[in-house]
Amino acid sequence: MYEPVFPPAVAPEATAKLYSGKMSAAEFVCYFPNHTAWPDVILRLAGNGWEDKLIAAAQLYFHGEANEKNFKKVYDNLRQ
Repeated sequence: MYEPVFPPAVAPEATAKLYSGKMSAAEFVCYFPNHTAWPDVILRLAGNGWEDKLIAAAQLYFHGEANEKNFKKVYDNLRQ
């Protein structure tokens, strides 16, 4: 009889609770940096005065990686 090494995969809980509190733009940019790839997020940030350079600088400062090389890399990714 065949016995798999790993048990069958189980789907994640479909009713996962998301954060429902209020969050500033700075917190959002720093805690969820990958969301800046979404056009709606960038447009909302831009409408509130956040430029690409400010977003890149905030993310890098928050994660302790603020230097010129990393800034150019993150800034270029935001511009795409």
